[in-house]
Amino acid sequence: MYCPKCGVLMNDTENVCHKCGYVNDNIIDGECTEETVKEETININENKYNNTEEIQLGNIAKVFLVAITVLIGGIGPIIGIISGIVLMNKPYQDYRSFGKILVILGIVFLSISLLCCCLGGILDTFAYYIRYNF
Repeated sequence: MYCPKCGVLMNDTENVCHKCGYVNDNIIDGECTEETVKEETININENKYNNTEEIQLGNIAKVFLVAITVLIGGIGPIIGIISGIVLMNKPYQDYRSFGKILVILGIVFLSISLLCCCLGGILDTFAYYIRYNF
């Protein structure tokens, strides 16, 4: 039998995991049916995702990602958009909400970068025309 909490191999007669200390109250005379295995798997999966709302991304990581997105021209917003998409696919609420903000920020700064490049090209063309035609 394997520990439902950490996965270490336990003896069938043990009800306490020697690695993590998990107490298994569902041992019935060493018998383990397919139905009890399914129930335990469902319970473990439910417990695994019940506390997903409490896990938060660290402030240092948030500041670092925003700084990369804003301060590095061109590739920074692309990194921000990709990081935001990755964070939006995590099961944690804080990760998803920050991922959305990062994607929006990346799109805004990518748009500003592209606009500046286009305006720079137009102004450079205009300056070239003035310099050599007058």
